[in-house]
Amino acid sequence: KDRSDWKDAPGWYEAVAERMLKWRDDQKLSRHAPLHVLALIVERLRESGRTPPAGLVATVEKSISDAANDRVILADVMRAAGRGDEALAIERELLDAGRLHPDRMAAIVTHVREESGPEKALDLGESLTEYTLHPDLLEVLIQAAKQLGDEPRAARWEKTKAEASVAQRKLDGGEAKGSR
Repeated sequence: KDRSDWKDAPGWYEAVAERMLKWRDDQKLSRHAPLHVLALIVERLRESGRTPPAGLVATVEKSISDAANDRVILADVMRAAGRGDEALAIERELLDAGRLHPDRMAAIVTHVREESGPEKALDLGESLTEYTLHPDLLEVLIQAAKQLGDEPRAARWEKTKAEASVAQRKLDGGEAKGSR
């Protein structure tokens, strides 16, 4: 939504966060109920140019469970609060435990490529393709192989990406009948 006509959008977000916490403290909401709303408020505050209050971030941090979805929300909150290293550590922990959603894997492999080089990124990314052929992950593998100058490896991942795309379209019902 366009918030350009709001007089004090960040102030409104902070007021909502305070109210949610009060309702939780007054036991009008369960302990975990405001988690998603508070996480969204942290992100909106960041988008509006305000640093999310440390107390709000700490509240989200204390409110999460060990469920993978909650941990991903916490990673997003940490990133929005300028704590990107902590966010990455959470995502890496989930990845290592086999609990990270495939949509997040390419970002981890990209970070490994930036920090440790393309070979380490390929090692990690290729191990992940045993259970996902997410297009973003495949693109990172292609770029890492090209960065190494390994054109056959890049070509193999480009072919895999194209084949996975065709398979996904078929699964989604995108292939016209009789076109086989």
